[in-house]
Amino acid sequence: VLGYADANSREMDEKTPHHVIDIMEEQKSITNMGGTMRLGAYECVLQKGSKAYEAYGTEHIQERHRHRYEFNNSFKEAYEAAGM
Repeated sequence: VLGYADANSREMDEKTPHHVIDIMEEQKSITNMGGTMRLGAYECVLQKGSKAYEAYGTEHIQERHRHRYEFNNSFKEAYEAAGM
């Protein structure tokens, strides 16, 4: 979407300069991982006119999660400018 050939998840590549998917802030200090990840449905509000809104056809969606990683919001403005 942004044209970064080296974009990746920090989970897959710790050294990527563009970690578009990163560990959740509240997970960074946790060393005992048992039972600490995000589980279940997560409500998202999609911006009208975005590619995600176009794909889902609605403003409010729920996605199921079972992980400690999420979208890195430091890329939010660039993604929005690209229509996401």
